Amino acid sequence: MSPLPQPALTNRPRIAGKGRSGTVAVSYLVTYSSWTSSTALKHFTTQRMRVGEGVSIPSQRRWVRYVELWANQLGRQYDARDVEVVKVDFWGMRIDHSGGDRIEVGIAGFADGREVGSKRVDKIHVFEDEEVSPQKNVHSFS
Repeated sequence: MSPLPQPALTNRPRIAGKGRSGTVAVSYLVTYSSWTSSTALKHFTTQRMRVGEGVSIPSQRRWVRYVELWANQLGRQYDARDVEVVKVDFWGMRIDHSGGDRIEVGIAGFADGREVGSKRVDKIHVFEDEEVSPQKNVHSFS
């Protein structure tokens, strides 16, 4: 009897959590320690990783560069604007409208917190069953 093949993932280093947490840690260094994005990314990699890059997903690396632009060239200014949500679509979700399966979909946003200048996340709207389109496997909220 031949031995069972080993899964391919057993020989790969685990990377879970290093990209997202690395993006936050590196963004902090860029924003509050005035590091360049490349220096902060290299530092995170040397401190956190044995093999490979700490923040390796292109979109996460791109966001670190956006933070660098915001912190160094835009003066860390946040321009709050009103947003209109026109449509939200979900595909491939089974929702039983007879009351069996339930899913709550809502919109949250920032509201003033208890302390001066602080913010908290507040529910703005939770969609009701009547707002769900009855089409098979397509659920739209307009």
